[in-house]
Parts: sequence; structure tokens; C-alpha cells
Amino acid sequence: DAQYQLGAHLQAQGSKLRDQANALKLNDPNFDKLIAESDEYYRQATVPLEAYITALPNDKAVLTVLSQLHRALKNTEKALEYKKRLDAAE
Repeated sequence: DAQYQLGAHLQAQGSKLRDQANALKLNDPNFDKLIAESDEYYRQATVPLEAYITALPNDKAVLTVLSQLHRALKNTEKALEYKKRLDAAE
């Protein structure tokens, strides 16, 4: 599905940037910039993945990713919502 592929691609880009940020030396001035870029990719990834999960509400892999993305973005309520849906789908 195109929505899944787009969401997965954006999530992968965000994760790549986050990995680069975490590999930096302590107090590197680029850390915050890379995390902000990563967060933007994560925000963009949630849109197609949330559309996808509407069509396939019990897709455990996508529920997991959505929970993780929202947790990384500090959207605690959304993260818990998707975690609960994942637990119920098992």
C-alpha cells in the first residue's frame, strides 16, 4: 500500500537522522538540529500511517510504529492509545 510505503520511508529517514544525532559527541551543536529534522520526518510519517491504520486497524506492525513515533514526538496520549490498540490486537 502506498500510504504504508510512504510512512515507512519517512520513518526510516527520521530514524537515520536520530542515529546520526546520537552518534555525535556530547554537546555537539548539531544535535538539536538533527533531532528537530528527525521529529519533522516522524510527524510527516504519522499522517500516511494513521490513514493506513484506519483501513487496517489491527495491523500490529503499524500500531507498533505509530506508538513509537508518537512516543518519540512526546505525544504521550497518542502513544498510549496506539499501544492499547496493539495490546488488544494481540
